[in-house]
Amino acid sequence: MKQTHINRPFVGADLQKSEVQLQSLCELLNDVQNPDRRDEFRRLVKPWIDAGSLKNMLARDSDTWSELLEELGNAWKPCFTLEGSGATWATLPIPRTPELPRSPREWAIREFALLVTNPLRDNLRGPCRRCGNYFVPKRRNKLFCSEKCKNSASAKRSMTAQRKAEQEVRLRCAARFWPHWTERKQTNRSLWIADRVNGSHLRIRTKKGWKPVEVIITGKWVSRNAVKIQKMA
Repeated sequence: MKQTHINRPFVGADLQKSEVQLQSLCELLNDVQNPDRRDEFRRLVKPWIDAGSLKNMLARDSDTWSELLEELGNAWKPCFTLEGSGATWATLPIPRTPELPRSPREWAIREFALLVTNPLRDNLRGPCRRCGNYFVPKRRNKLFCSEKCKNSASAKRSMTAQRKAEQEVRLRCAARFWPHWTERKQTNRSLWIADRVNGSHLRIRTKKGWKPVEVIITGKWVSRNAVKIQKMA
């Protein structure tokens, strides 16, 4: 007798349902109205994404995740529905019990079970490196949930690099004056060097050309950075 397979081809309608489900699960991961459920869901999703697969996730700490597979398997049961001249298993299963979950953990288990069985599960990304949200990107291998977050992160990196360059210029300028101080000029070495640096015209080189550096330092700044200044002197 010829055997038949119950698995159906992954057709357009199934793809659309999976996309809608994945987007809905992603929204739950970013749900500000239910932070307890969201955070519990994230505690399962983040190590899963980091591990690359459910199998790897379980293998990393078998003691911690020993009961997870059983919990996932008991969260839902297949939904047998009529279709055409026969029947099929519904894409969305139904709860094994009609009662609503009593704890954030139970909610998270149900949601995580839907996620790891979704055919498009590997499209989920997150958390975004800037805002921390999870997202389903239009292009693969994205690190940010939107162009806004990407541009903001880029601007922050540029600003951080600029501040670092400005600090380096101030330190090097202070290092030039360090060996020239004497008590005859000023009893307080830090104050004397701060005055010399503040009177200097410092610049840093950027992608758009040379940019003046605002220099307003104090004797305390010199004292805090004295070790670095002496190494550069």
